[in-house]
Amino acid sequence: MYLSGLGPSLIETPVALHPGLVDTMRFWYGREDRLAIADYNGDGAPDFNLGQFTNSVKWEYGLFTLRKGGRVAMLESPEIYVSPGGEPSTDRIEAVPGGIRFEDFGNAGESPGWWVFTCRWKGAAFECSGEPKR
Repeated sequence: MYLSGLGPSLIETPVALHPGLVDTMRFWYGREDRLAIADYNGDGAPDFNLGQFTNSVKWEYGLFTLRKGGRVAMLESPEIYVSPGGEPSTDRIEAVPGGIRFEDFGNAGESPGWWVFTCRWKGAAFECSGEPKR
């Protein structure tokens, strides 16, 4: 599946359509890109992620699912930052049995460096834990 356009463009969606977000989502595409699809919560329905640029090296991603009848719904998910970023949908959010796994680089706090986060679906939301990457 591809996100496509007729060249560089800016797509804006109003906040009212995405109550889990606090600002207008902006996506700019200069090329076609793929949409990463997996089953993140183990319900058998296709899920996908969309990200938006947050700082010089990271993108923050939200998780979405396709409901019956083709309706798209946002999954209750943690803050998911993946670095390095650079893609509107990423396969670096890995579906694992019962949930997801992703890596991020943190440069603040007591243990800066690469971290691995594992999040398990608990019926209505993900519960996450993290540990330094070995």
